[in-house]
Amino acid sequence: MRSHPWPWSVLPTLTAFVGSNGWGSPLMRCLVLKLLLWCVPAQAIPCLQSSLECLATLTQLAIENSSEIEAINEQLALTEDRQDYAEARRWTNCITLDPVELIQNVLGGGDVQRDRLMIASLELQSAELIRRREVADEALARDVVDAVLRYEKLGREIALISS
Repeated sequence: MRSHPWPWSVLPTLTAFVGSNGWGSPLMRCLVLKLLLWCVPAQAIPCLQSSLECLATLTQLAIENSSEIEAINEQLALTEDRQDYAEARRWTNCITLDPVELIQNVLGGGDVQRDRLMIASLELQSAELIRRREVADEALARDVVDAVLRYEKLGREIALISS
């Protein structure tokens, strides 16, 4: 980020001067865009065109920096760890001194059935987390496309105002 602070005092003054409708509205949007670009470091945004390569790059950056997707990935990792642990300890159900429990486990009931149900539940949780991650990815991709298109529209408005 730049070393000087955001000039907040500029916004109310210009809004009162040029108004919020008519010709002042595009001018105000132009000013806000320039202020945003002034505060965002150039290396943070690699490109700002609506080409497929640029949109893919920006979408990938948005996904990598998304706290929601990071949280979903952490939950998914924990769920997979729990599932691996449950599958690894399934063999311990056959080790028991109680003959009734042993027969239940051999026939597929008792602790064996409980573990199978828990593993199936964890698999469902994993599938739901993957679905949520895909939904979040798609939402971020739509947001990136919308933001780039708005940026290009504002650039055209700036060029129109300048001419």
